[in-house]
This record gives sequence, structure tokens and C-alpha cells, in this order.
Amino acid sequence: MQFFKIKVKTNSSKNMVNLIDDTTLTVSVTLSPEKGMANKKIISLLANFFKVKQNQIKIVRGLKANNKIIKINQ
Repeated sequence: MQFFKIKVKTNSSKNMVNLIDDTTLTVSVTLSPEKGMANKKIISLLANFFKVKQNQIKIVRGLKANNKIIKINQ
């Protein structure tokens, strides 16, 4: 089980994940933060980045904030 701090940038020009250090990431998504759609896209991007299934990633803090903490079960 790993925890990561995530800084989210919504309404970006493209979807991408950048690793800042061992426990910090920035995630840019093209969606706006409405009805949880951006969070779903964030989980999808992180699943591809870490090569895990989407159900192994959970947002544990900051569901409605730009700064989030996620947990990855491997």
C-alpha cells in the first residue's frame, strides 16, 4: 500500500501525470471538476501511470479539492 500527494490542474490543454518526487505527483486533466468526472479521469490516468487496475486506487482525502491524497493497493 502506497500513499501519494496529488496536485490537480483541471481544464488543462491535455491529460498527463508528472512525478515530482517519490510521494508527490501533479495530474492535469482536460475536464472541469463537475459531478466527479475529473476525479474519475484522475483515477484512470493514475491507473495507467502506475500500471494497476482502477479499483486499486482510492482518493482518501481531498475529494473536492485540488490537493488530494491517494492510496494505491498493489
